[in-house]
Amino acid sequence: MSPLSLFDPVTQRLCLFFMIQVKIYANASRRRILQAFGWSDLSDRLCTNGNNTLIHVLPMASLRPETLKDYLKTYKEQFTAVLAFRPTGWTFSEKISNDLELIKPVTKGNITIYGVPYSEHSSFTELRDFVQFLRPDKIIPTVNVGNAANREKMQSYFRDWLRC
Repeated sequence: MSPLSLFDPVTQRLCLFFMIQVKIYANASRRRILQAFGWSDLSDRLCTNGNNTLIHVLPMASLRPETLKDYLKTYKEQFTAVLAFRPTGWTFSEKISNDLELIKPVTKGNITIYGVPYSEHSSFTELRDFVQFLRPDKIIPTVNVGNAANREKMQSYFRDWLRC
């Protein structure tokens, strides 16, 4: 049997947790973060013992064969292999674009890691909708800020979005 490792969901979508109706192991600090969302259907499925579930939430930095091999040793009585999914914006390249056949798992012994393509970035529309929903007092852009004209252009977008 293999535990399933998932990338730290704080920075990513949590829909997987709502689709899978099983217990989810996370260490104390990750449990606190997940519980802070206030989603009882997620909080109710968090467990404190990794032996009680196949789903383990691990830090992104842990999703390497060497680290997962050490992690597996702590559960040697319960599990014999690890299947991990490591979200990565670098899985795809311009050359392979939509050819999913070219995304191959990395397997080293009883550790298998799949790269799952995703984007860390929101689209312009998603960002606008989020700003209009949240209505923050202050927005500090981190892209397109190389000169005063670009900074002003970004701020003008934010002002427009907040008027709606």
